[in-house]
Amino acid sequence: MSSRVRNRIIILVVISISVIILISGIYAILTHKITVVNHPRYNWRVKFDNLRSVRLNGNAKEINKPTINHNDTRISSYSVSLTSPGDSASYIFDVVNDGDYNAILEDINLARPHCSGLGNNSTNDAKNVCSNLNYTLNYLDGNEVRLGDKLLKDHHRTMVLTLSYDLNVKSSELPKNDLIISSLDVELIYSQCNGKCN
Repeated sequence: MSSRVRNRIIILVVISISVIILISGIYAILTHKITVVNHPRYNWRVKFDNLRSVRLNGNAKEINKPTINHNDTRISSYSVSLTSPGDSASYIFDVVNDGDYNAILEDINLARPHCSGLGNNSTNDAKNVCSNLNYTLNYLDGNEVRLGDKLLKDHHRTMVLTLSYDLNVKSSELPKNDLIISSLDVELIYSQCNGKCN
């Protein structure tokens, strides 16, 4: 065997061993990171809690109470009736971070209200009322809930979800009969801060 062939074999063996060591090192690093992130003592837990009774203004009525399951940041399955300008229904609740990580608000899913008329003029009533609704999510201090809002671990913030019927509705757009407003689900999506909460 010539020295040239022998040198090539040695170089190939050295490269092969280096690649194996590199792959093993990368695998060890990735495995270590996964082990740390999934360690059983660390906990991710951002949830809605402490939902208070509805606050009604004007002729507003609560048809179905909202539900929260205390394990996530979603409110669903409720409906209200608003028939007069200035009517409103508000719900106060907390968003709580009981976990081990600071959180940041990544997405807000505020559903579009659906109006269902109950009388002879149901289609026009539904259209007129739904076009004059305001659906808002604010903090108790009046500031709007916004993407990028932070929620530090072991903290909570109180929110107010309000559905209101515009006070300045034209008389021609007033409903002739009652109607029900539904599809009022709200979901907030939080993620781990990754240094953005400092």
